[in-house]
Amino acid sequence: MNNNEISTIINLCSSYLDKSILKNPKDFANLLGITIKEEDSPLINSSLIVNDKEKIITINKDLKEIIKNYYIILELVEYLLHYNVNSIIDIKCNIEYDTNTSRITNELLMPYDKFILIYKELVDNNYPENEIISILSNVFEVPREVISNRICNLNNDVKKKVLN
Repeated sequence: MNNNEISTIINLCSSYLDKSILKNPKDFANLLGITIKEEDSPLINSSLIVNDKEKIITINKDLKEIIKNYYIILELVEYLLHYNVNSIIDIKCNIEYDTNTSRITNELLMPYDKFILIYKELVDNNYPENEIISILSNVFEVPREVISNRICNLNNDVKKKVLN
């Protein structure tokens, strides 16, 4: 999938999804007929099971609510992009940031232009990196790890522009 295709999907999702649904992804899952289950699952943060009988997102019950919401949205985007009867998609241990699903989820939750604007302001005001990550995590209501990874994945040219 190329960047233009991903941008098109992000635009379609953004226009389709009300931001309030992104804040309560369980409601959106319900609209799609997807059941959310929380289970003890130390090695898996989330999984999506879709077959002709059921659609279930399973979430590790020990995760913080903000992280659960991120994974639910990640699985919902996965469902919207790749719905396939009898498919099982697991995300084990860590968020797989390099997938198209994660890129789209991140753009929905942290629109690039808004992210860069806030990030640049914090950098310009000499906030320490750890505090920048905490602030951005609170602003966008996503896990710190997602923010940290988004910063790390910024194009070097963008980083130079922001930091200069």
